[in-house]
Amino acid sequence: MLDAMRDQTFTAQLIDADSKQRQQPPYARNWHRSLDPRYAVLVGVCTACGCVPRFVAEAMPDAVVGGYICPCCASRYDPAGRAYAGTARYNLPVPPYQLDVRSRLTLGKNPPGEMFTLDAVERI
Repeated sequence: MLDAMRDQTFTAQLIDADSKQRQQPPYARNWHRSLDPRYAVLVGVCTACGCVPRFVAEAMPDAVVGGYICPCCASRYDPAGRAYAGTARYNLPVPPYQLDVRSRLTLGKNPPGEMFTLDAVERI
């Protein structure tokens, strides 16, 4: 799945492939939009209509395995929350969080030396 998320044919479909819009902390501005590619930490609110996207484990047409689809507007997001189909023009937001050496995740707390709040995102 991680390799498929980097496939150039797929990334060409992404609305904001390089995460240039302020939808994540600077430390999550990468192809997997996280501190560690094994984890996706996202705000589960569609950026087009405000509904809760559902996780879909199967591959969707022209997409990678896994991802999110909004039941209201049919916006689609890959496993990293990057928008690629439907009316969404913003990736799902990434909240502030940190991982410790034992991979314990703490929401609402940035890694040492970092400062980010959800007030900074363009669209929730």
